[in-house]
Amino acid sequence: MYMNSELQEIFELIPLGLKKAGRIGDREIHTNLKIQNYIKEWIENSHNLKPISKNINKGIDTGNIIIGFENPGKLNALLNRFKRIMTPTKLSGIMGFYNGKDKKLVILLDENVDFLGGAIKNIPPIITHEMMHYAANVDTKKVYSITKSKYLIPFYRNVVTNLDPKTAKITDSVLGKTITNLMNYFEKDNSLGAGIRDAYNVWNLFFDELDGSKSDLSLAMILPYFAYIREMRIKPKHTSIAKKVALSMYSSYEQLGVRNPMNLSTVGQEAIYPSEILAVINQFDLTNEGAKVINNIRMRNR
Repeated sequence: MYMNSELQEIFELIPLGLKKAGRIGDREIHTNLKIQNYIKEWIENSHNLKPISKNINKGIDTGNIIIGFENPGKLNALLNRFKRIMTPTKLSGIMGFYNGKDKKLVILLDENVDFLGGAIKNIPPIITHEMMHYAANVDTKKVYSITKSKYLIPFYRNVVTNLDPKTAKITDSVLGKTITNLMNYFEKDNSLGAGIRDAYNVWNLFFDELDGSKSDLSLAMILPYFAYIREMRIKPKHTSIAKKVALSMYSSYEQLGVRNPMNLSTVGQEAIYPSEILAVINQFDLTNEGAKVINNIRMRNR
């Protein structure tokens, strides 16, 4: 008997027989083998994920990567799916995030997710993006070593030079130390739970190589993040320099070959989290360095 993809998905893949797969933060995630196996097969056949599919699927098998639902309710899921068939304009959702405390990457699905339709195509960029944060958390030194020359140092060099041409005299060694300080404070496995003051101090050490208004430059670097991500108000006198930093970051992405970076990143995170640069660069076009970083992650049994 013919069954369209929506009905086939309802009877084969929707959240029936869900079991608790784990907890990340205060969220309890539920999944089943059908969902996991379907996505694992899809990952193996994905062009962009093929070089890293073995380690990603090992992560799923070992519980380091969890793909599932936060709400395990069967009846609500069924009702929501039937509603979506009747109202096809309703959006389906896939969201990814990595929790450094729990050492788990979660692909969180909502009840309207369309496995057999277009939504599953969002999984590769979500996974590659979050895996970069994963790698930076569990093996900070290795990630920096693999990516510093081709991506991290050129990115920040362009940003700080646009901010103040005098920074051209600051050596790559000093810039590299600044990047590793950021990673150690904000991304490393045993990070210190750093905040605004720590970010400011890291950049202040860098700009200390210059004479003059280093504190203004340090503040400029972190303003886009705390304005756009944390929704903090910026004083009018700082608005123009914050925009200059943001535009310099977009320019840095373009110089590294990222197309339409304004559609891929809420700019500003890069001044705090170097792995955001790697996440954006590898999101749709996995690089050799990105594949090496991801394949170096050790997926231990949970």
